[in-house]
Amino acid sequence: MPYLAKSLSAFMLLQLDQLEWPLPDIITYIPQSFLRSSLRGYNQSALLAQELGLLLQIPVMSLLKRTSFSLSQTLLSKEERKRLSPDIFRCKGNAQIHKKRLLLVDDVLTTGQTVECAARALRTQNPAAIDVLTLMRTEML
Repeated sequence: MPYLAKSLSAFMLLQLDQLEWPLPDIITYIPQSFLRSSLRGYNQSALLAQELGLLLQIPVMSLLKRTSFSLSQTLLSKEERKRLSPDIFRCKGNAQIHKKRLLLVDDVLTTGQTVECAARALRTQNPAAIDVLTLMRTEML
């Protein structure tokens, strides 16, 4: 729920501090498909990133765009997730991230396929580093 983003991002900030990673120059997040955003009314990863950006006083930018419609991954098996197109994301034209340290925020990490595809798209713009921070990690049953 959107009202949880503030407290959950504070939890993520504690995790970031415990990891002792260097602070990013830019925070970005996993985009949702237009259909998913329309149905849900918000992007939970974007809300977490925005609140984290406020806490850290670091800019949050929407750097990625989905290249195709994709089903909710909650309905996919581990094998189906691994077969997702590696090109499901691309960097937006305004992505000025060359030699910048990025923090990529997602809500849940299951197989890592989504963040790997997103990082692959971001790497086309030669950032200095990409760190990934998720609220939760879950295992496939």
